[in-house]
Amino acid sequence: MTTYSVRGWVMVTSTRCSTRSGHIVWSLRFVPGNFYGTGVFRGGTALLLRKILETKARDKQLRLFDTFGGIPEVTLVLPTGQAIVFKL
Repeated sequence: MTTYSVRGWVMVTSTRCSTRSGHIVWSLRFVPGNFYGTGVFRGGTALLLRKILETKARDKQLRLFDTFGGIPEVTLVLPTGQAIVFKL
């Protein structure tokens, strides 16, 4: 497998980057569609994904999303009147 240099950008270990690279390459072979990243923060893992897509699947799109301030608490009120609070 090709090594992609993202040192200094990622917040995870090199072992985890290698594992993610393998998952991305596997996904390119067996899962149709584009890539979406959430919780981007500094963008290190997204950079890794972009580098793989540039060499192996230039037709794929990469979309990145982040709240930049955390996910707000959400309250769902059921038809029964019961309230469910979601906190992440």
